[in-house]
Amino acid sequence: MQNDDAEEADSGFKWSMTAFCTHLEELGVDCSLMWAKIYDVIIKSLLCIEQQTKAQLRRSNVHRSNCYELLGYDILLDSNLT
Repeated sequence: MQNDDAEEADSGFKWSMTAFCTHLEELGVDCSLMWAKIYDVIIKSLLCIEQQTKAQLRRSNVHRSNCYELLGYDILLDSNLT
């Protein structure tokens, strides 16, 4: 069931991020810490590919401002949110 009502952000199959975080906070989860850990994973993964990305840009003779990469992340959390 899709949620078409903005007033009911926590119903249906797809919750808004705000509703999700509110729900987690009601369960006692520190959402700021959770997001900090998620950002840490993303930043570290981007740092791991920085040199290879720069090398590929040099080989293809493309200026960095003329291209972009669109990266998606699937972050899985266990019951301890770790």
